Amino acid sequence: MRVDRRTDYHLHTTYSDGVCTPEKVVKLAAENGLEVIAITDHDGTGGIAEALAAGEKYGVEVVPGIEFSTEFEGAGIHMLGYYIDPENAALSRKCRWILDKRENRNRRFIRQLNEDDLEITEDEIREGRDSAFIGKPVIAGALVRKGYFGSEPEVFDKIFSTERYKNIKKEKISTIEAMELIKGAGGKPVLAHPALIEDLGARGTAEFDAKVEDIVGRLVENGLWGLECYYADFSDEEVEKYAELADRYGLVKTRGSDFHGRGGHSRMFQAPRQRYKGIDAENE
Repeated sequence: MRVDRRTDYHLHTTYSDGVCTPEKVVKLAAENGLEVIAITDHDGTGGIAEALAAGEKYGVEVVPGIEFSTEFEGAGIHMLGYYIDPENAALSRKCRWILDKRENRNRRFIRQLNEDDLEITEDEIREGRDSAFIGKPVIAGALVRKGYFGSEPEVFDKIFSTERYKNIKKEKISTIEAMELIKGAGGKPVLAHPALIEDLGARGTAEFDAKVEDIVGRLVENGLWGLECYYADFSDEEVEKYAELADRYGLVKTRGSDFHGRGGHSRMFQAPRQRYKGIDAENE
């Protein structure tokens, strides 16, 4: 796996909570000077075929991928999978199961919004979307369209961060199960943005770092292949810290912008001039 300024292994499309179609994502990657990208939509592989075709069209190598939201002993972990077979039967079954659980969560969200005098329907939320995936950013976007809020970050700050909404949770698969699904589909499991693991305490503290290292060590024992060290939101110090951690455990270091096309994830990496904090990889 290449890790240099012409790669981006963490991109989302309209098949999860991105705002760009798979073809548009690939086209933007080509325009930004990228040569290798991975499509890593949340809990699904529906956009991969379109992205692969677009890759042929625009001269970009597309790695089939996925991103699972998982739980590991109370911690919220995102697990990326690369080089997967998107048609794998076990993977497809689990993605359908996750979609069903997400839809149940969304119905509870809508009921709570209506109780809070934020009148919105599922049809209004799905307006203009081809994908069955509806995540919280999509719901937030619908609330903005209806004029209840000025921006999606405002929705998260004022509504989704409150306890009554935080307690409306979807069922998550375990991190180990996600890794087994990825490996079973011929893929490589990679721990996404380790500084953003949830429920470990304050980011960057000694306690947080110790817990991350403990998790990484235990996941390595279960076949973890890589660690996302070069991430758009990481400081130089965090890049160095996680690159050293990856080296210590013999993990492949990966690079991703987590592009969604909105908010804080509005830009993919660019080559060769743009620099995201400490993201000039050592082996470019």
